[in-house]
Amino acid sequence: MKKQFTSVTDSFVSRLISQDRVPIVVLSSNPNFIQLFDDSEKCDHYLILLSSNIEQAEKLLIRFCPKLVVIDLSLPQSKAFEFINYIRRSTHKNIAVISLVVDSKSSQKIQALSKGADVCLSLPILSEELWAQVEASIYLYKLRRGEVNTERLSQTLNQMKPQPQLHLQVQPIPKAKPRSKPQSVDNITPQQRQILKYLSLGLTTKAIAKNLELSPRTVEKHISMMLAKTKAQNRVQLTEWFADLKLT
Repeated sequence: MKKQFTSVTDSFVSRLISQDRVPIVVLSSNPNFIQLFDDSEKCDHYLILLSSNIEQAEKLLIRFCPKLVVIDLSLPQSKAFEFINYIRRSTHKNIAVISLVVDSKSSQKIQALSKGADVCLSLPILSEELWAQVEASIYLYKLRRGEVNTERLSQTLNQMKPQPQLHLQVQPIPKAKPRSKPQSVDNITPQQRQILKYLSLGLTTKAIAKNLELSPRTVEKHISMMLAKTKAQNRVQLTEWFADLKLT
């Protein structure tokens, strides 16, 4: 089992911290719980400071300024909640707090979170999951302390985001169909030719009818007849046809 550094000199612990060993206070008297922090190779990167009571844990906070406290909620007299509250009210409020509870007791989880725990895990738990939470919690501590360049972090996260790819489907522009000219016919009456002349000048049906002393209905009837004869699609094509033929 790993050494419990709470029983050795402060200078020895300080020397380990200076070697980039991250201090973690583990508050528990449960051997099975403590074993979780002894079976992993991750321990080589951390300094595990074990404590079985609140008083000793408070002294460890003051002496070694840990980045993370892991609390066993099965401690006698429910003093674990008091300790979480103490951390959040003291100068150590930036410390990350992980609480562990047996058998997923919702009431204990809720109380621990309300007192200030960052995360509450249920026992039994896989060692890999526990250490993943430890690393995430220490990162949270660094964020609170301003030890993480959040601007650079934001840039890195933005670079990691998959850039949206624009899939542009270019539709070929359909070629304009050549305009089919109305067929030339010789059975346009003189009156219809007069109507065409006025129509090509932009006169309305009422104006044409007034100039030729006809009713607007008669003019409309003649225009419809000429559209049918020439196979023009509209009045514009009809006047263009008239201009091409230069009817007089």
